[in-house]
Amino acid sequence: MTATPSCQYTPLVHLTAVEVSGEDRLTFLQGQLTNDTRLLTPTLSQLTGYCTPKGRLLALLRLVEIDEQRLLIILPQAIAETTLKRLRMFIMRSKVTIAAVADTPYQLYGLWGEQAKTALTALMPTLPETDNASMSHDGITAIHLPAAQPRYLLAVDTRTTNLNTLQQQCTAAAVNAWTHLDIDAALPEINSQTSEAFVPQMVNLQLLDGVNFKKGCYTGQEVVARMQYLGKLKRRMYRAHCTNTTTEPQTGDELASPLSESGQGAGKIVSVAKSEMDGYALLVVLESVIAEAPAATAAITLVNDSHATIEILENPYPFND
Repeated sequence: MTATPSCQYTPLVHLTAVEVSGEDRLTFLQGQLTNDTRLLTPTLSQLTGYCTPKGRLLALLRLVEIDEQRLLIILPQAIAETTLKRLRMFIMRSKVTIAAVADTPYQLYGLWGEQAKTALTALMPTLPETDNASMSHDGITAIHLPAAQPRYLLAVDTRTTNLNTLQQQCTAAAVNAWTHLDIDAALPEINSQTSEAFVPQMVNLQLLDGVNFKKGCYTGQEVVARMQYLGKLKRRMYRAHCTNTTTEPQTGDELASPLSESGQGAGKIVSVAKSEMDGYALLVVLESVIAEAPAATAAITLVNDSHATIEILENPYPFND
């Protein structure tokens, strides 16, 4: 069986998936996260935020039900232990069990390309067709993610399943390619360098169906709601491209611009991927007055590399909030 470059996969070793079980699991998470867990179903995953009482994002999580008794929390490996430890502190008498990160039997893969759907159909009779939709079958849970081509996040239960057949049909790629697809879709990730740096609206979470303003109370809800209804959002997340760097940009790096008005810095890098042609693809949280100014006037660069040139690109979804 010949691998095809129109179907690519990569192990997502920077992410982990942890089981949550118990009859109170959805009620418990409802009081902790920005999205409405009552809307979670076996065919619809959720992107959601976990905030401090001050409304700052500790983490972005993806929830997906794998059966009637269990769901998975998918999040970056680097912040998994601290995030889940904090969640466990509030379980108290709730009938909820959050598995240990070290004990997870799940491996995560990214799968994408024009032939990705055909390759996955050999393993699953029904595939998710729309963004955030999910399906589970024989130890594989597939989540459809936004992209210009079919793209799936796969959680594979290694106790029962392997992807040998799928891997034979697809070409192995580096995780940088997957990160680039997330950046193209303006889909953020929070890690240790950016934890507690942003309120949800700054990373466009309300535009990604990651915040439900009708669900009621959760940790940080008052701050998030006040920003939505009473505040003025002065920073938000943009796609960008960085060239002329003397060092590789890193997540959490600070941005600079002569137009910065806040006194708190112009912005911060959320995600970075090496571009195939030249430079780096970025997601950045930036003062809107800077992002909306002509490039020559904004003169966006890096605080630690004044030679860098950062160009703001069009986002794949409208700012209609």
